[in-house]
Amino acid sequence: MSLEALKESLASCASLSTVLLFMTGMFTANKILKRKTVGDDSYAPFITGLLSCSLWLRYGTLIEDPTITLVNTVGAFLHFSYLSIYIFHSKSKVGIIKQLTPALLCLLMVLFYTYYLEDNIDVAKFYVGLIASAVTIAFFAAPMTKLMHVIRYRSVECLPFPMIAASFLVSAQWLLYGFILNDPFITVPNSLGCFLSFVQLMLFYIYPSTPDGARREYVIPLSP
Repeated sequence: MSLEALKESLASCASLSTVLLFMTGMFTANKILKRKTVGDDSYAPFITGLLSCSLWLRYGTLIEDPTITLVNTVGAFLHFSYLSIYIFHSKSKVGIIKQLTPALLCLLMVLFYTYYLEDNIDVAKFYVGLIASAVTIAFFAAPMTKLMHVIRYRSVECLPFPMIAASFLVSAQWLLYGFILNDPFITVPNSLGCFLSFVQLMLFYIYPSTPDGARREYVIPLSP
């Protein structure tokens, strides 16, 4: 198989698996729609996803990569929809909008700034790629904040195994795609994504079952 053929096959697989990963947000959105309240669910995954997809969408257009552009167009639309559902059913709409405003303003500033750098495309690629990579790394590392809880209670109840496993597979595919493109902004965050996801998966091997004591102490479930 030629490198170009491998690239096309990998692009198709990575695109499909990434969109399916994005669509997992439908489960949370559907819960919110059914109970007509956000409950204990957090909007953090939705805003993080929206920011990440918007930045990668812009990066895809800058490097003229249709795969990255298409996948993140779908992702940005889905996460915007999830976030809209969350805000609509939240009791503190104004408060949430106030919290989201700085992040959205920063996103708009970055996007508009890159349009003024059209004459210096390499600089635009660098800044957008750097920021998009940082947001992606933060997304992959988010479940690691629960590491101390897992070790303390010797329980992996608070870790979303399907999401972590899916993140590992998706980041592995984009890592290979980044190697083919020879693009460090794709390879670096996804290599870290593979590593962090692998570490979290190993916790399920180390703590395969939940002790009864851990179940008793674990009162407030953490959002995935």
